[in-house]
Amino acid sequence: MQEDLLDAAVSEALAAEARDFRLYGSVSPLLEKAVVTGYRPRRRLGGWLATFGKIGPNGGIVPTVDRDGHVFAAARQLGLVDWSAYLEKGLWNDRHFDGLIHKPETIVGIADTLEFADEHTSLGQAHRKVGFFTTGHLFDRADPRSWEGLGRTPRPHELAKSDEYWELAQLLDGTPRELGFSAHGKMALGQDGCSIAYAKISQCAIAQLPKNPDATVQLLSKACAAGPISDLAKAVTADNPLGRAIVPEDLEATPDRSSSEQEAVQRILQRLMDRYNLSKAQAQRALNAWLRKNRPANMEA
Repeated sequence: MQEDLLDAAVSEALAAEARDFRLYGSVSPLLEKAVVTGYRPRRRLGGWLATFGKIGPNGGIVPTVDRDGHVFAAARQLGLVDWSAYLEKGLWNDRHFDGLIHKPETIVGIADTLEFADEHTSLGQAHRKVGFFTTGHLFDRADPRSWEGLGRTPRPHELAKSDEYWELAQLLDGTPRELGFSAHGKMALGQDGCSIAYAKISQCAIAQLPKNPDATVQLLSKACAAGPISDLAKAVTADNPLGRAIVPEDLEATPDRSSSEQEAVQRILQRLMDRYNLSKAQAQRALNAWLRKNRPANMEA
């Protein structure tokens, strides 16, 4: 009986795919308005929403087992995941708080693209993963246009969570512990009880510890290109008037700091604030974390 239900679900999904899916390895707009208006929000994130596995050294696929012992087999190819609800609204929620099972409803962002990538696509090869990659943005209380696609004004707790995730995304960027996406919806397991053979995804949940360890989230400039903080390597070495690498101690406001030292630090902080829309405090924390992680070997404390 369960097998018959699963076969029916898969057949329905395949029929829906033939009607609605136009992905096939290229980015497809989720929100038409974002493309028509050309609006480009500032709090952009990108990441893997559902993955089947990693691409191994020999080009083979190694399935990823999530923290529940499941393998998302349906993410291996197009047609076995129903994305219709996600493609229609593209909602991002906080840790599965959708207002139904988990309350209160906490929507923190909106997606604008969804892409299927396998081992033959440039995105899949760059990240060494196979599955579905999504991009979008978190709400920005200073930019009402950022929630136009929601159809309402975000509640205070939703804006607070959006701020929290944006700060976390920047502070954790480039570290082993990045934010993660989690597929929000329903699933059907295969006969082995471990493989997710079919799924219906309605929203994307943002979490600090998603069940799928490969469902990582990054600042979009890093997810699709080089790391957004990686260019600080020049800023903290040659691109300052000190003639040496800046170290965490340089961030401390002490009377013995020369004007050139203070100027060098302020120049880098301003660069971070302008490029990534950070407050001065956020820029200082991000720079301090980067400096401590990349302290030159000959300056180890």
